Amino acid sequence: MRRVITILFLVVTGYWAISSLAIGSESAPTLARQVTIWRDTYWVPHIVGKTDAACAFGLGYAQAEDNLPRIARTFREATGTLAELEGKAALSQDALVRLLKIPQFARENYDKIPADFRVIIEGYCGGVNFYARRHPDNAPSGWRDLAPTDVVAMARYLIIANFLANPRNARQLIAGQEDIGSNMWAIAPKKSANGRAMLFINPHLPWDGLVQWYEARLRSDEGWNMMGACFFGAPFLGLGHNEYLGWSHTVNSPDTWDVYRVTVNPDNPRQYRYEGAWRDMTVVDEKFQVKRGNAMETVHRPLEYTHLGPVVYRAKSHAYAYKIAGWDDVLAMVQWYRMSKARNLDEFLAAMRMQAVPMFNCVYADREGNIFYVYNAKVARKSEKFNWRGIVDGSTKETEWGDYLKFDELPQALNPKAGFVQNCNTTPFETTAGDDNPKPEMFPRYLVG
Repeated sequence: MRRVITILFLVVTGYWAISSLAIGSESAPTLARQVTIWRDTYWVPHIVGKTDAACAFGLGYAQAEDNLPRIARTFREATGTLAELEGKAALSQDALVRLLKIPQFARENYDKIPADFRVIIEGYCGGVNFYARRHPDNAPSGWRDLAPTDVVAMARYLIIANFLANPRNARQLIAGQEDIGSNMWAIAPKKSANGRAMLFINPHLPWDGLVQWYEARLRSDEGWNMMGACFFGAPFLGLGHNEYLGWSHTVNSPDTWDVYRVTVNPDNPRQYRYEGAWRDMTVVDEKFQVKRGNAMETVHRPLEYTHLGPVVYRAKSHAYAYKIAGWDDVLAMVQWYRMSKARNLDEFLAAMRMQAVPMFNCVYADREGNIFYVYNAKVARKSEKFNWRGIVDGSTKETEWGDYLKFDELPQALNPKAGFVQNCNTTPFETTAGDDNPKPEMFPRYLVG
């Protein structure tokens, strides 16, 4: 028998209550019965669920209700399938995403995600898809059900393509961020009027588009109690606070990626010189579906890879390969989820030590009065004889990356005597005042941009 959802709109002390009682999908009725969404006077969703997965279901439903077209476009971009909707104009974008293996690694590494977070992803997908089925007129052209691997691809795409590194700028040698700025401060109890630690969160990103903020509140009986913000397509909140602690991020510029130049064999353009010998590139024949009028055309594009990474550009006798920190890592969302469930500084730092989130300054404060800053970065050990801020010679093993710096080797400050930490997309060496500032000479020159 087909089940249906009942949605009740009640005006209660300035709130609209939206209660999900049952739904039609066989995989989601239990979650739907376990979640209630309250909209406050600013239409911010307050999502109350029996389980964390139920809260994720509610977050997916609320995001879809507010901007399903944005979710749809982001997952099309992240899976390299935008040309199916927009035709040849989107083919280069799709090819770049596939070259970076964003959807491929999401599929191949999905089982590496812990089970307790896979149910979050799957719950989120259930909420988005349920809304789209109930409101097909609000679903954009070409909509299909969101799959869990799509969500993983979206998270990787947001980090790699928008923040971590943009291969389109390889021709300019150094990837340049848009002129955006954010700021954040944490104040120690001794410096605050009420004798408690204070946290100021003020990220500056566009009003709309890929990195448009989405504010929400999550509270589950399993202890997920978070107020904060995320991007459309995210099943978690990436900054904000719970009842114990809070944190914020600003964009930093660690050396998380490098462009390598290799010499191409003039007799075989699919070979490059490494350690005095020619080495074969790996070439993948990638198929794309491209909209042409009312029909779909199959287009083939060769994707080239060196052992250093994907080839993003060719010029005369050289090819340029891109190497990205944490290229195949799919655990960034898990780290943010662990951060949001931390109850004290030790648990928060344990989540940060996952180092699955490859960048972003982080400022923290908690109800015990601790304040903390870290220049978060996933950066490999590298020979300091080379200029890692420019094009790197890819013909020698001397420029190969070593293991990643450990979390405790990054610039950071815990409870400085000055009573504050701050960052405004600025150097970590001006985090606070006095001797508690991280000192440049204690860190590799290539670490901080």
